[in-house]
Amino acid sequence: MRKFKTLTFIATAALGISMVFGGHNQALASSIKVVGKNGPISSDVAPYLKKGTVLVPINIIGKLGLSNLNMSWDNTHKQVRISYRKIMITVKVNEKYGIIGDEGTPLAQPAQMKHGRVMVPVRFVGEALGEPVAWDAETQTVTVGSSTVSSHAKSALTLERIRVLSLPRVSLKDQINAGGLMTVVCYFPVGRADEYFVKEENRIDYYKVR
Repeated sequence: MRKFKTLTFIATAALGISMVFGGHNQALASSIKVVGKNGPISSDVAPYLKKGTVLVPINIIGKLGLSNLNMSWDNTHKQVRISYRKIMITVKVNEKYGIIGDEGTPLAQPAQMKHGRVMVPVRFVGEALGEPVAWDAETQTVTVGSSTVSSHAKSALTLERIRVLSLPRVSLKDQINAGGLMTVVCYFPVGRADEYFVKEENRIDYYKVR
């Protein structure tokens, strides 16, 4: 069952913003920035979007500011192994599944080779390491790690949610006239701002931005 967080108009409990956006492609490669726990991260090969998924050079993962993170490259099997705390992650070039421990997980996009670098889907790797991952479409910035996501991503998502709540609501059925004052509670899916639920007394309505 999906879990939802309650939105207030002065603060929000929001986590990683979805990194899948239709209509974006590799033409945005040069504008994508990556921010880790210690600030912006540079690389000689630029991150890029492929079919809505952000891929970053594997060396960026090693610069996220995570203590005791180790990586190794198996050239025979064309795969990267990342160990962090008690977590072991394996990502193989052109493989549709990543492995966390002994469990396979479908990837939105497989790892790829570009200019001699292994490019990995940053959302999969970051979340597999137990770190929140956020995407800011306006600034084309990926943030990985709780210390950076907490202020940057939450504020951006909060503003977007408040903007959405100001839009006119169109219902497919007649509205119930409750009369008088009543408490209205809005529930957003975690990390989303384009759909929400509204609870009014004994009724719940679902809204989606179109």
